[in-house]
Amino acid sequence: MSLQVGEEAFDRTTQCPHEFICLDEGKCARCRIKKTIPHDGLMILGDRPNGDCPYLMSFGCSWMCLCPTRHDLFERYGK
Repeated sequence: MSLQVGEEAFDRTTQCPHEFICLDEGKCARCRIKKTIPHDGLMILGDRPNGDCPYLMSFGCSWMCLCPTRHDLFERYGK
């Protein structure tokens, strides 16, 4: 099953190197979210996810996801 996101979030995600794999519900856990920081991003649970992503940012000893599509998914589905 395919997850849905807003058109604006999808259109702003111009650099996805993973072919929007997060929209496939069976593979959505690529970056598991620990918590959201309103208007900033999503804190990633655990160590740095494998693979390069332009939306992944070091945040102290943690990692933050700045991907508009991933953020919209978390807001809509809580995952």
